Order: sequence, then C-alpha cells, then structure tokens
Amino acid sequence: SQWSPTSSPVFVKWSGEVVINEVAWAGTDSNYANDEWFELYNNTDQPIDLTGWKILVSGKEITLKKVNNAIIPAKGYYLFERTTDDTVKEITTDVIFNLTGGFSNSGARIELLKPNGEKADEVNASDGWFAGDAIKYKTMERISPRANGSSPANWQNNQGFRETGRSSNGGQIYGSPKRSNFGF
Repeated sequence: SQWSPTSSPVFVKWSGEVVINEVAWAGTDSNYANDEWFELYNNTDQPIDLTGWKILVSGKEITLKKVNNAIIPAKGYYLFERTTDDTVKEITTDVIFNLTGGFSNSGARIELLKPNGEKADEVNASDGWFAGDAIKYKTMERISPRANGSSPANWQNNQGFRETGRSSNGGQIYGSPKRSNFGF
C-alpha cells in the first residue's frame, strides 16, 4: 500500500518496538557536514530482524548502500552512517546509506516503517529540528524511547562527547552513537 503524508496529526499511532533514537542531522563537524548518521533503539527484550523495514526522510526512502548487520539486539542500538563507515570512526556501522542532499538543516520528517507498512515510529520535525545544532554539531537525542518521537519535549541536545566514536578527521563527536543518550 502507498503511504501519503497526513496533515499535522495530533496523535501518531506507532508500534514502538523500534524507534528513532538519535539524529546527527548537521553532520559531525564543519568540515564534515555531510557525515550524517542516525540510530535506532530496540525497546523490546528480543532481537529484531530489520530486513524489509523502510525509512523515509521527508517522504523519500533512504537507499541502503551496504548492510553489515540486519539484526538490532534486544535493548540495543542500530547505527546508520551516510555514505561511508568512516562517518563515525571507531564504531562499526550496521548500515551505510545514501540520502540525496542529506538531512535538511531546516528540519525533516523521519518515518520508520515495518515490512507490512505499519508505522513503527515517526519524528515529525518538518518545521525545524527539535534539538541539535550546526555550530558544535551536537546531535538530537531522544529522552525517552517509549514517549512520542514527534513531541519536541522528548528530545534534547547531546550533552557532551563520548570516549569512542570520532569524526572522519579524528575529532570529537557530540553524540552517543550505539550508546545510551544522556538523560536516559
């Protein structure tokens, strides 16, 4: 079946087993603004096979360039890196993806769809990202993986860099790829 955008829903029904957990929409630093990445989080006690799942960014499906792993572990993370596995050094990606033009710095709507077309999660930041920045290149981190992804109050700026995960040039990343978000 064909999915079409709805007009500003008050409540989005989503299954919530797997959610969009963090988005590096501005890239990793000023020299690497195209080095975008995002991660999913598995809310369940079971590993989930993501084969056949789809991710739409502002209505366009991302293209999977290389899948290193199709399984998201129970209570675990799943990392998508744009264009190359060097987007986040020191951490092996699960998927390398292409997205023509990348994430818009003015916002986007990200939808996670299960193989049967059911919406697993949605982050509707079409009118502007809820958190993160293009100055220090902080990521937008979800506060609660069980709360609505389209609620601005459920997102925060990354609170500081982590010991692992570096940008393409070896610099610090203000994000928590494949790790718990601060505040969660």
